[in-house]
Amino acid sequence: MELWFQNYFDDGVVFVVKNIFIGSKSGTDPAQIAQRIEIQLRLEKELIHPNISFRYIEIQPPGNLNRDLMIEERRQVEYALENNFTIGFEFPHIWSGRDIDPCVVERSEDILEIAQIARNVGASYIFINPGDIGDSNFNIQRWNNAKEAHLNILQQIKEIHPVVGIENTNPIRHLESRKVYGFFGMFPDDLFLFDFVVLDIAHAQFTVNHFQAQEKISSIFALEQIHNRWKLNLHDYTAILKDKIQVVHVANAVGLGDLDKEGLVMSEGEADCNVFITDILKNRSTPIRFVAEPSNIPYGIDFHALGDIMYSEEKEIFSACLAGLK
Repeated sequence: MELWFQNYFDDGVVFVVKNIFIGSKSGTDPAQIAQRIEIQLRLEKELIHPNISFRYIEIQPPGNLNRDLMIEERRQVEYALENNFTIGFEFPHIWSGRDIDPCVVERSEDILEIAQIARNVGASYIFINPGDIGDSNFNIQRWNNAKEAHLNILQQIKEIHPVVGIENTNPIRHLESRKVYGFFGMFPDDLFLFDFVVLDIAHAQFTVNHFQAQEKISSIFALEQIHNRWKLNLHDYTAILKDKIQVVHVANAVGLGDLDKEGLVMSEGEADCNVFITDILKNRSTPIRFVAEPSNIPYGIDFHALGDIMYSEEKEIFSACLAGLK
């Protein structure tokens, strides 16, 4: 059970502290989920704080979701729930993002099926990734169409699962054509339309970098005109969204959206993740969840070595949270 507030006494003074959950990302492989659960319980024994819980994992199935695998996954999730874990669930990207037409409109039935699976496995919340709004052919009508499509599909999902959110995305530069594609949900102003926001630090940093780049990209700067925003920084996300941010994906990034520059550990990218976490915790009145999401790791890395990376990143998040609570 999640507690929204707890009161503590310090020299006779009552003050309110926020509830913080620190967890890690997992695929649907039952062995991987089991490893993540083990890591979380290990951290709980080593890093003790009355307001921070490590009983939390977030699961993302692959795009070619294997429903039989989900049955095996459910056994691990049930074990986690029996041990008072909070479970988050991210929709597979192939079913929830990258292209408005096939993913949000034509494949809405697939999305709703996934929502039902998430509910069946006991997820506390679920969220989608926004879809494509085009490159140089971008116009305000496409942005409005994207907005309405996302509002519509999230409302449909809510009829199945009551707690549903949206993750911020970022411009993506095509490796061959070098065109930059814009996405609905890059801007904090886009995300303000929704009550439950998953804020990815790496995605936000990529978007900020595009604003600061000398090369002007038509789709990105057309969006600037919509939002009347000619400058953007990481602080804008926390200042505008505030407590709408319910989950933070903690990973770093460098550059303008190349996939090999995303998912860096906290200390290696251009974002100051420690400052960002402090910003999130400042004057907060609702719980917050942090998910360690380092994905830029050497190909073929040992399964246990990946767990060690997750473990180290969560310790870094814990330290940043302690600083933010002071």
